[in-house]
Amino acid sequence: MKVFISWSGARSRAVAEALSDWLKQVIQAIKPFYSPDIEKGVKWSGEIDNALEGTKFGIVCLTPDNLNSTWIHYETGALSKTKDAKIWTFLHGLNYSQVPQPLGKFQHTLAEKDDVFKLLKSINSGLSEVGGEPLAEQFLEKMFNLLWESLEERLKAAESLHPVESDGTAVIEQKRDNSDVLNEILEIVRDQQRQINELRLGTETISIKEQLKRRENLHNPNLNIEFSVYVKVGQSPDEMKDEITAFLLF
Repeated sequence: MKVFISWSGARSRAVAEALSDWLKQVIQAIKPFYSPDIEKGVKWSGEIDNALEGTKFGIVCLTPDNLNSTWIHYETGALSKTKDAKIWTFLHGLNYSQVPQPLGKFQHTLAEKDDVFKLLKSINSGLSEVGGEPLAEQFLEKMFNLLWESLEERLKAAESLHPVESDGTAVIEQKRDNSDVLNEILEIVRDQQRQINELRLGTETISIKEQLKRRENLHNPNLNIEFSVYVKVGQSPDEMKDEITAFLLF
C-alpha cells in the first residue's frame, strides 16, 4: 500500500524521513513515497506527479514554518483530488488550532504516542481497501510499542531544526520581505482613501499600526511601527511611499 508523505522545510523533512523509515518497519506492507528517495537522474517533478496520481493515502508533515508552503498546498490538493482519499496531517510543534484552512479540514495527528497509534490503526485498516490484509490489532500494538521509542527520538531531534519561543510555544510568524510590508501598507492606504472619497470626508486619520494588527496574514516579529499617516482627499498613496518607508524600522 503506497502512502505519499508530503514535506517542506528542514524540520518537516526530518519528520517525513523518520515516518517513512518507521512505518515500513511497523507494517511491512506499507510502501511510503518520500521524495528524497527518488533515484538520481530521474526527473524529480515528474516522479512526484506520478506518485501523487491515484494515491489514496497521504501524510502531510506540518511544522510552524511550512503552513504557507506552496509545495505543501500543491501536494495536499493533488492528493485530495483522488476519490475516497485519506489524508492525515502530522503536526510537529503545532496544535490543532494553529492549522489554517484549507489544511485545517483534514484529520490531524499530534506527534504524541497515543495520537500516532490512532494514525497507525487508520493506516492499517486502509490495507483492506487496496486488497491487502490488515495486521491484527494486538500484533499491531505490540509492534508499535516495540518501535515507538526509535520514532520518538527522531521526532525529538527534529525539534532543534526550528526555533521556539522562550515559553515553548511555536514560532509561526514568517519574516517578510520589506517590499511586501510596504505593499501591504500602501494597499491599506489606498483602501482607506477610497472610503474617504466615497464618504466625501475632508480629512481622515489612518492608523497603519492598527490596520496591520487586524490582518492575519502579516506575521513579522521584527516589524516595529510607531506612527500614523494622515491621508488627504486627492493625495496619491504612491506619493507617500518614501515617507512610509522612512518609518519602517527593521
